[in-house]
Amino acid sequence: MISSIKNLDTDLIIELELGNVCNFKCSYCFPGANTGDNLWPDPDILANALLRYLKVHGRKTRLYILGGETTLWKHLPQFCNTLKMAHDVTISISTNASKSLRWWNQYWHCFDVVHISLHPEEADIKHTIEVADLLYEKDIETNIDILMSPDNFEDCKDYVEQVKQSKNKFPIIAKTVLIDGAHKYNNEQLEYMKDPLKRVPDMTWYNRVKRKARTSMLVDGKLIHNDNYFVLNDLNHFKGWMCHLGVDIVKIDHKGNVKGNCGQLLEQNIFNDNNFLIQPVICEQDTCYCSGEMCATKWIPNGF
Repeated sequence: MISSIKNLDTDLIIELELGNVCNFKCSYCFPGANTGDNLWPDPDILANALLRYLKVHGRKTRLYILGGETTLWKHLPQFCNTLKMAHDVTISISTNASKSLRWWNQYWHCFDVVHISLHPEEADIKHTIEVADLLYEKDIETNIDILMSPDNFEDCKDYVEQVKQSKNKFPIIAKTVLIDGAHKYNNEQLEYMKDPLKRVPDMTWYNRVKRKARTSMLVDGKLIHNDNYFVLNDLNHFKGWMCHLGVDIVKIDHKGNVKGNCGQLLEQNIFNDNNFLIQPVICEQDTCYCSGEMCATKWIPNGF
C-alpha cells in the first residue's frame, strides 16, 4: 500500500474534450467516447471561455485536446492558433492520424505535440507510420502509442515490430487499456508492459523538439517515471485520498464542466462561471483509470 504521490511537473495540465465524433469504433473505447451525439463546439465561444479559466490559474499550460477524433473538427487549426496568440500554452492533440497526408502537411504547425494512438482493430498502419514520419521531419514532437488490448495482445506486439520499421526513429509506446476492470493482463503480458517504451527515439531529434515533461513523480519518496506503474501494480485505488484534481490537472468536457476523467465533478463550468475555486478535492472513485490523474499529487489525509 502507498500513502502519497507527489507529481514533479510544474505545468497546469488540461484535457479538453471537444466531442465524441469519431471514425473508429474500438471495442475497448471508453463508454460514450465515440457515439457521435456530442457535436463540435463554436470555436470562438470555447476559446474565450477557456482563456478566462486559464487566467485564474495563471500558469504555463499544457493543453491536451481530445475527441472523439480531434482532427475531424474543421475549426481545430483556427482554435489552436487563437489560443497560442493569447496564452503561454503548449498544444498537444490526441489523434488516430487518419486524416490525409495533405491535411497534415497543411496544418502540422498548429500543434506542438501530436500523440498518435494506433488502434490495431481499426488503423491503417502504413498511413499511421507515414503521418508520424511527416511530423518527425517537421520537428513536431510525436510518438505512436500502440493500444495493447489483452484480448489481441500478440497482434498488438506485431504492430510494435511493424512500426519499428518506420523511416524515422520517433518513440513507440505500448499503452495499457483498462475499462471498468473488464480487461485483465496475464503475467506474460504484464512482463511485456513493465517497460512501455518500445523504441527510444533519436535523441538528437528528441532533445530538440520535446515539449512535454517526462512522467516524474515521487511515490512515498521513490522516484517513478512509468505512467503505467499504478495499473501494473494494482495501485490505482485512491478513494478518500486528497487529490490535486482541479489544481494541477483537470478535464473540461464538451459542455464546459470542470471534472476528472473519472467523472468526478468540481461544480464549475467554464461557460457559466467567472470565479473558480482552485483547491484539492477528496477522491470519490473506487478506481482511477486516467494515467495523468493517477500520477497527480495526492495523499491519504489524517484520520483516513
